[in-house]
Amino acid sequence: MSGEVKLAGAPLKSGMIQFMPTEPGAATPGAAAVTDGKYAMSRAVGLVPGPYQVSVTSAPASSTTPSPNLMPGDPVPPAKEPIPSIYNAKTTLSATVTEVGPNTFDFELDATASASAPTQSASQAKAKAKSKLK
Repeated sequence: MSGEVKLAGAPLKSGMIQFMPTEPGAATPGAAAVTDGKYAMSRAVGLVPGPYQVSVTSAPASSTTPSPNLMPGDPVPPAKEPIPSIYNAKTTLSATVTEVGPNTFDFELDATASASAPTQSASQAKAKAKSKLK
């Protein structure tokens, strides 16, 4: 299984994509690192066929410049997640893994999307998926 992740039309530099089964106990979740917009899972650790909820997170660039409001010794606040919550904490993304593989899922994420957006499957506009047979 493999695919691409784009944010605002550009490949996601680095992050994580997670596939959580939508039916409890039906399958094991899986995850893969996203590097330069691409991710892959080998067949050995791939997902079993079925529907999955997909979430994408990114490691935001850390700021080395401390806030002028921080006192010495204060913890630095975590960087803000650059990907909107509808793609991770409140994900609206989904994908269906098929038995006939490999499965390729490409996700186009809108950097300005709001949490009130409708649910999107991997076959819809913002999260396009393609299953390719070899």
